[in-house]
Amino acid sequence: MTLLLTIVVCLVWVVFDESQSPRRQARLLAKLARSLTFHLEAGPSPSIRFPNYGPFDERLGYSHLPAFLERLSAKGYSVAEQARISPRMMKLSKEMLNKPPQNSAVIWN
Repeated sequence: MTLLLTIVVCLVWVVFDESQSPRRQARLLAKLARSLTFHLEAGPSPSIRFPNYGPFDERLGYSHLPAFLERLSAKGYSVAEQARISPRMMKLSKEMLNKPPQNSAVIWN
């Protein structure tokens, strides 16, 4: 009888815990998302990283950005403002996790 009661209690606990799991995950991911920020500053970012390869990066031209920026610099253009990412976002990007889409515009003058 005690074994049966223990099994039932364990099953109830597992079902309850599983029902609460999405809420915990949502709170954890929301807290993480609040720490992944960026802001705009004057001049080029010292910590910018460009992708090297990948079908998406090739198709959209992201992997060709360093060469493009060099050609623009050679013609006298410079980066007026560029986004700076938060330390947490930098850490996650160095760990090779997927980064949010970088829609941060580069303003040329």
